[in-house]
Amino acid sequence: MAVYERHCYHPDLHQQPSDLNSAVTTYNSAVPCLLNKHAPIKKRIITIRPDTKWYTAELNQAKNHRRATERKWRETRLEIHHQIYKDTCRHVNKLIRETKCSYYTNLIKECANDQSKLFRIISTLFSQYIALPTHTSTHELTKRFSQYFTTNIKDIRTNLDTTDISTQFTNLEIHTASTLPSFTSANPLDIRKLIMKSPNKSCLLDPLPTPLLKPCLDSLLPYISMTINLSLQSGKCQHYSSLQSSLHYLRRHHLITIHSRTIVLSPTCRFSPKVLERIVASQLTDYLTANSLLEPLQSAYKKYHSTETALLKIHNDICSFIDSGNYVLLCLLDLSAAFDTIDHNILLNRMSNLGVTDMALQ
Repeated sequence: MAVYERHCYHPDLHQQPSDLNSAVTTYNSAVPCLLNKHAPIKKRIITIRPDTKWYTAELNQAKNHRRATERKWRETRLEIHHQIYKDTCRHVNKLIRETKCSYYTNLIKECANDQSKLFRIISTLFSQYIALPTHTSTHELTKRFSQYFTTNIKDIRTNLDTTDISTQFTNLEIHTASTLPSFTSANPLDIRKLIMKSPNKSCLLDPLPTPLLKPCLDSLLPYISMTINLSLQSGKCQHYSSLQSSLHYLRRHHLITIHSRTIVLSPTCRFSPKVLERIVASQLTDYLTANSLLEPLQSAYKKYHSTETALLKIHNDICSFIDSGNYVLLCLLDLSAAFDTIDHNILLNRMSNLGVTDMALQ
């Protein structure tokens, strides 16, 4: 790592690119070249073992005793030794159940006040690995996934009310004196802070994994900042994602078979576009906040607002109405693939009404 950091130099990364496409192409070719020079890929066989944090010294001692009784029985073939071995097996199995139960019970109690950790624990306990559907080639399988999502979205739109709601939302104008015609160039220090705070997650398309990028960030930050600012100034974002690459993620633990009701795909967006996305979201949020354009009852993607605050608001309103002697009817709407079925014309029109124009609207 130290050697790579000291020699993290490539002549192409110290030249001014002509446009965004050339900047991205240069970065995607120069960085892997440096990585392969100092840390070439080596193949190793790794045995994946299940997580056994609940395993204790007492349980290990009991299993050793079980193994000793088994060897004794196989040596003598006496019924008494066979009975001792069976009793030991029952004792070990009971001890395993009790140990696992005690471990996860204490773990859930410790995370009782942290809903995020609690959800991850429950998800881990109930998650199951499901193999890929049968296919003749990776290209054929990715095409089937793409077709499934496209058909799913078309079916949802077809089953919705045929009333043209675009015109209804078009007339919802919000008058604001301020506008956001373009996004400002990001400060390299802000980009550095954003990258260092990001989780160590990487995509297979990333030229440099995030855990390696952070120690070498001082050397690569000028070029990364230049590429991000070129994107902000031009109003364009280089396309990175690919259905073919998503197949590698499907081989892991986040897949539900194609013939079931739902398919869950892991995100395959590269690290650099995610940084750009956060910068744009930050500037857009600052603009909406400064002009009081944020929806006051929005409880998602908003600081100090979450599902917990939404539940508190609903619970308080229900209790208040019931205490006043009124009847309460709660209607909840769950939209399948809600973000995938957003009408882009309505979205762009709403953004325009909020004062987002010109380059920023592109």
